[in-house]
Amino acid sequence: MSSLSPSVMVPAVAQPTDLENGMTNRHPNSEAERAIQQRRRSNLEQVFREAAASALADARRAGVAAYDRARALPRLIAIDPHELRDDEPDHRRRIVARLSSALREERRRGIAGHWAYDLNRHLALTQALAAEDRSL
Repeated sequence: MSSLSPSVMVPAVAQPTDLENGMTNRHPNSEAERAIQQRRRSNLEQVFREAAASALADARRAGVAAYDRARALPRLIAIDPHELRDDEPDHRRRIVARLSSALREERRRGIAGHWAYDLNRHLALTQALAAEDRSL
């Protein structure tokens, strides 16, 4: 027969230090408990948002560095092979305008929750647009 010692038993009411350390698994009963949990949740959300933004920025930079115009543009926008070889600034501006338009459309699909939205295409469009802007 084993009995639980008082040090192993869970207290009926969580102590304020336990709440601050996140050691409670019950519903908050007081305003102070709810405020602490809300603050903790908002801090975690902020950390996750910053981490996601940093990861996307890193992916974008890597994509811009590895950008292959002849391979990427035909997959993203309707473009003829002879248009790819044309390196004039005026022609590049038209390509940037087409990429901007395609990116706007992709953003609209994402915001609307459309079934055709593709995060990889969205990222590829941002990378291509940044690389084409850089080359102007």
